[in-house]
Amino acid sequence: MKTFASNSIYKCEVPYCHDYRHGLSNYCRNHAAHKRRHGAAVQVPVTAHELNLYTAMVEAKYKRNKNSSAWVIMQERWGAIRDEARAAVLQFQLDPKLQKWVARSRESNLHQSYHAYAKLEAVAETVEPWKVIKTGLAMFLLQERSPRRFVSDAAFDTQLARRVLRLAPVHSLIYWDSDAGRSKQVYRDVAPRTMQYISGHLKRAFGQPGLLLAQTLRKEAERPQQEARRLSEEIAAMV
Repeated sequence: MKTFASNSIYKCEVPYCHDYRHGLSNYCRNHAAHKRRHGAAVQVPVTAHELNLYTAMVEAKYKRNKNSSAWVIMQERWGAIRDEARAAVLQFQLDPKLQKWVARSRESNLHQSYHAYAKLEAVAETVEPWKVIKTGLAMFLLQERSPRRFVSDAAFDTQLARRVLRLAPVHSLIYWDSDAGRSKQVYRDVAPRTMQYISGHLKRAFGQPGLLLAQTLRKEAERPQQEARRLSEEIAAMV
C-alpha cells in the first residue's frame, strides 16, 4: 500500500518536473493543484480570448439562421437544466434533514451533485441564456477543430464547466493587488467531481448540437476547395 512517506521519494510524473510527489498524488504540489483546477496536470486552460473566435462563429451561424428551430430547442434544453437546478436548490433549502446529511458527507456524490446544481442555478440567474448557449457550443467547436488542445476527456469536461461558470460574476472575487497597483479578479476553485457533474449537464444540453454544428461548419469551409477541384478537373477534361 502506498504511503505518504514512501510516495514522497518519487519524482512528479509530469515530464521534466524535478519536484517530489505531494501526499498520495502522483504529482508534485503544483501539478496536483493544477490537475484539480483544470482537469489534467498539464492541461493549458481555455481563455475567454481564445474562445472568442468560436463564439463569433456561432454568432455568425445564428445571424444567418435566426428562424431555425434548433436555437429554440437549445434554449429549451438549457431551460430544463435551469428548472432542474432550481428545484434541487429549493428542495435543499426546505429540507433541514437533507442539509445535515449533505453537510456531514462533503465528499459524497450527493454533496457534489447539490453543489453543482447551486453553481448552475447561479449561472442561470445572472447570465443570459444565449450567452451560455454560445459558450457551450463554442467549446465543442474548439474541441472538434483542435482535438489535441485537450489532454483528456476529463480535461475537456473541466474546461467546459470552467468557461460556463466564469460567465457568472458570483463565482469570482475582486481584490486590490498593492504590488501591481491595480485590482485583480480571481475565481473560486470548484471540486473536480462537482465540475464533472456540471459538465455532464452541459454536455446533455449542448454536446449533440455542438458536434453537429462543427460538422456543418467544416463542410462549409471545405466547399470552396471542392468547387476549385471540380473546376480544375472540368478544365483539364476539355478537348
